[in-house]
Amino acid sequence: MPENIAITVDDTTETVSLVVTSGTVDSVFGRTGTVVAVSGDYDTDEVTEATNLYYTEARVSANTDVAANTAKTGITAQQTSDITTNNAKVSWTKDCEIGIAASDEATALTTGTAKVTFRMPYAMTLTDVRANVNTAPTGSAITVDINETATTILSTKLTIDATEKTSVTATTPPVISDSSLADDAEITIDIDVVGSTIAGAGLKIWLIGTRT
Repeated sequence: MPENIAITVDDTTETVSLVVTSGTVDSVFGRTGTVVAVSGDYDTDEVTEATNLYYTEARVSANTDVAANTAKTGITAQQTSDITTNNAKVSWTKDCEIGIAASDEATALTTGTAKVTFRMPYAMTLTDVRANVNTAPTGSAITVDINETATTILSTKLTIDATEKTSVTATTPPVISDSSLADDAEITIDIDVVGSTIAGAGLKIWLIGTRT
């Protein structure tokens, strides 16, 4: 940084004045002319820290909150169980029922095979079968068999006890031996026994389960 020297001579007072002033800056950070600040002119070593501290890896590693969160790399046993349970819920089932009339509403029932024949509209897992009538049998129970492709699906047949209108109250409930009914399978309904005094009338059969 050069200096400017000015010498003034006063003839009246016979004095000489010497004035030394600073000159202009030749360069800043190696740059000349009109110099403006740019990135990299200063670093944190040249600025005094106050309440807001500078980032350093050591400070982050020493922070207790950061250390606690970094350590949370696993999950609890309960969370594992919940995830397993939720992952298993990837399928759904739809309850369904199929009701079939095996006679008209008023004519007395008679025994026989294939009293009604129909085809399954979809595959179905059978969970229950029921029967009901409009006119209750007397003297003896009504006994009904259900067949898939000419083979019974019941190891204990469906019955409506004498004086009853529904199989739900039967002394001996039906037992399903073939619960998997195929889509488009042929289903036939046999009436094996009717009431000995009053045969009964208005028979309906219900297949209850879930679509598969």
